[in-house]
Amino acid sequence: MKVNGIAGMNTQMGHMGITQGGDSYSKNIQNQIASAQNQLKELSSNKEMSLEEKVKKRQEIQKQIADLNNQLRQHQVEQRKQKQQEKKTSMDDMLGTGNTRKAKAGKKGRGLSQAGMKALISADSALSQAQAGEQITTQISGQANVLKSEIHMDKQAGLDTKAKEEELAKVEENLAGATASQIESLGKASEEMKEASQGNEETEETKEEKRSKSSGAKQEGDSAASDADTGAVESSVTGPAPSSYKHVDIQL
Repeated sequence: MKVNGIAGMNTQMGHMGITQGGDSYSKNIQNQIASAQNQLKELSSNKEMSLEEKVKKRQEIQKQIADLNNQLRQHQVEQRKQKQQEKKTSMDDMLGTGNTRKAKAGKKGRGLSQAGMKALISADSALSQAQAGEQITTQISGQANVLKSEIHMDKQAGLDTKAKEEELAKVEENLAGATASQIESLGKASEEMKEASQGNEETEETKEEKRSKSSGAKQEGDSAASDADTGAVESSVTGPAPSSYKHVDIQL
């Protein structure tokens, strides 16, 4: 199933990498990394420096690149945390777990059916799993970013990157699995919320039917009592029927 706002999550996860940081701070760090990598290239062809000086300079440049990569990764993690918070707020609104929906649910909570309550608990559990999955995908994505950066740097330095490329393939496979699991949890949470909402509506309809039946029975009772009172009043106004007059002859 597809849930609004979730269908594009795989695409978003797939494009995570060093190019993710599109802001000026990230671009600045990336430019510094590129500049340092160019220095490594030029270092090997520098004939004015001794071999010992080249080794020492190479170590300094590699340390500088590693520090810059750490800064970039930390900045990307902070950006992802901010996006996660925004996504969580959007997710709460979509699934009906926001403050507004919670306030409404609190007012109708007494009318929630047992099945609806069970569905609501299941939805909350599924949502928690999805949020935990988001943290896992963030961590795995960070590992992938670091490996990509190291592979790129090693290639520029002419080093063998086979082992790191194999490790990156495993990390990306884990990332795909974690992303799929997260989407499944979100879909389950959305479905459970729909069931909880339907259970609540059915309970409200049952209450309305009971109120209608109770109101109808009361009206019939009032009508019967009114008819009885009307008959009693008519009887008291008319009074008893006069007895027939008996003629009596009197002889003198």
